[in-house]
Amino acid sequence: MKKMYWAVNKETKEINLEPIFPEFRGGVYHIPRDALIIKPLEEKKGFAVLAKLDLNEIAIGSEYIEDNRGKTIYLKSNCNKKSTVRELGLIQDKWTEQIPTSQFDEFINDKWIKNKRAEYISKFNEIDNKRRDLYSEIVDPFLQEAQIKRIIKTKSSLEEALNIERQAIFLRKKIQDENPWPDPVL
Repeated sequence: MKKMYWAVNKETKEINLEPIFPEFRGGVYHIPRDALIIKPLEEKKGFAVLAKLDLNEIAIGSEYIEDNRGKTIYLKSNCNKKSTVRELGLIQDKWTEQIPTSQFDEFINDKWIKNKRAEYISKFNEIDNKRRDLYSEIVDPFLQEAQIKRIIKTKSSLEEALNIERQAIFLRKKIQDENPWPDPVL
C-alpha cells in the first residue's frame, strides 16, 4: 500500500481531502510536519473537515465543523442589517438565514413579521415630506407674491392678492389630492 498524507490549512485547520503521495528519497517518505497521516473523515454537505491537533499542534485526527461560509445572514434585531458568513462554525444566535420580506420586519417567534405601524409611519412621513417640498416649491411663491400685493394696499393690488391666494389654495389642494395619506393601520 502506497503511503499518503493530507494537507492541513495553517489558518483554518481545514483538511484538503485530496490525498497527497509523498516523495520517497533517501529511504524516507517526506511528509510535512503539519500534515495529517491518517485518513480524514469523508466530505459531508454543510460541514468542513478540520484537523484535530494534539498539544504540539500535530494533526492526530479529523472532525466536522458546521460550514456556513458565503451564506447571507440577517440581524434579528434589525432586518435591514445583513452580513455574509466568513468563518467556520455555527451562525450566532443573534443572526438568522431567514430572509425578511420588507424593511419593516421584526423577528418574532423565529420568523419575520411585518410591523405595519412602522410601515405606515414611514409612508406617512414620505408623503408629508413630499407635500412640504411641493408646497415650498409651488405654493409659497404665490403666497409671497400675494403678501407683497397686500402691502401695496391699492384696490387692484388687493384684488390681485385675493386671486393669487385662490390659486395658491387650488394648488395646495391639487398637491394633497395627488399625494394622499396612506390608509391607516387598523
